[in-house]
Amino acid sequence: MTTISHESHAFSGVWASVPTPLKADLNIDLIRLNSHIRTLFAKGVHGVLLFGEMGEGSLFDVDEKLTALAYLIAQGIPANAIMLSASCTNMNDSLKLIQQALQHEIHGVTVMPPSYEQEISEQGLIDYVDQLIGRVNQPNWRLYLLLNAQKISMPDAVIEDLLRKHPNHIVGMIDEGANPTHTLDLLKSFGDKVDISSTHEMNHKLLKSRGVVSPLANLLPRVIIGMSTSASQTQAHSVPGLKVKQGDERVQELVTLLGKYPSTLAMKFILSIIYRDADWARSRPPLGELPLASREYFNKAMKAFNLNTSEE
Repeated sequence: MTTISHESHAFSGVWASVPTPLKADLNIDLIRLNSHIRTLFAKGVHGVLLFGEMGEGSLFDVDEKLTALAYLIAQGIPANAIMLSASCTNMNDSLKLIQQALQHEIHGVTVMPPSYEQEISEQGLIDYVDQLIGRVNQPNWRLYLLLNAQKISMPDAVIEDLLRKHPNHIVGMIDEGANPTHTLDLLKSFGDKVDISSTHEMNHKLLKSRGVVSPLANLLPRVIIGMSTSASQTQAHSVPGLKVKQGDERVQELVTLLGKYPSTLAMKFILSIIYRDADWARSRPPLGELPLASREYFNKAMKAFNLNTSEE
């Protein structure tokens, strides 16, 4: 079987890991989701990751995710600009999600083996991905290994084995860890085989990846795009009332602002401020919403941050 080069296979540009807006009945608000994605595309974002950690993926079932995917594509969101997290709590759900999502010809899926009450062996991790790819049984679909050591560790020996056996399917790895050393080690070990990306924006310039996955692109899309291009060293952004700042300064300010709070709740509340739409702050239990004191903090902090949505 001919191996497809990861350089032509993997995604490129800035892809936003989008939160999932909810209606009052806690079902997905498809209209708001579609509108938010279109706003991001208008500001230069190249694609979106649906139902990742930022999108509360573990709190929605397979049918809800597939319904949302079909709706977005029917509304004109390009299928090849969508990645879908297929990290479910069991193999059958992941399998159903992947098989049906691929019928829409989306760009690809991200997968992390489910955690378990007991320690999972290296062979167990290999078997899970082997079985998943074998049962999907479709040629040349794109799978990105999602790495998060806090949830489940995937040793280098496991990665090496999986890349050797599945070069036509595994085209990249997305590191959710904040430690740049770990991400750089992945790049040194596997960067010649697959694309290596990070969800932590301050690591993007270190990696110089063709494509990056960014939660903060929901708030600072143009800044993240500037940081992730060859112009990143000179890219600056005008903020009314403040000095002109480099993109990484603005990102670090926002990272510090968000740092003390659950990332999804904080992101949604800030979007409720940006869109002047209180419904954006809603999340499913057990996440719920930010407490009153935290909301008051973010209202003040965002005024001081002075987000310039026309420039940033």
